[in-house]
Amino acid sequence: MGLNQTLTTPEIRIDRAELRKPRSLDDGTKIYEARLAIADQPLRYDWGEEIPTREALSSPEYLEGLRGLSIIAQHVKSGRLDGRAPKIGDGRRIGSAISARFDADNGEVIVELAIREKDDQMLVERNLKEVSEGYTPVIERGDDGVNRQVKRVPNHIAVTERGRAKGAKIRVDSLGV
Repeated sequence: MGLNQTLTTPEIRIDRAELRKPRSLDDGTKIYEARLAIADQPLRYDWGEEIPTREALSSPEYLEGLRGLSIIAQHVKSGRLDGRAPKIGDGRRIGSAISARFDADNGEVIVELAIREKDDQMLVERNLKEVSEGYTPVIERGDDGVNRQVKRVPNHIAVTERGRAKGAKIRVDSLGV
């Protein structure tokens, strides 16, 4: 390729927060990092669209509320990803969120998920590589007609085949997502 030629790629690439590779504790528990939510990225529901704000996702109260949440295994075929909290029996608890941080450079919420049982680890690594947060939002409708989430109260984190937020994924290997 000469100096005056331009290399084109078929897609736009955006660097996002780097997720750490999974690590194992002495008792066999695996710690996975996941990208849970992304500021200013529209979320589509049956009733319309909502946009989580940086202020909602970076709130210390929200981030503290994520710590200790139950991690639920939720298959799309049998579970509910319609914006409502799961009913008893919709999912099975497989772990806990042990930390949460807001990456201001990328506008992302990063959580650490602790999963102890080997069968549950294999389920995540082979089938359920995305996450979907259950939460109650406070919505403000702007003068532009856009619904913005200005606050979130977290309820649970589901690991699933298909999360609601684009890019909400778990890093399950040493190469990254």
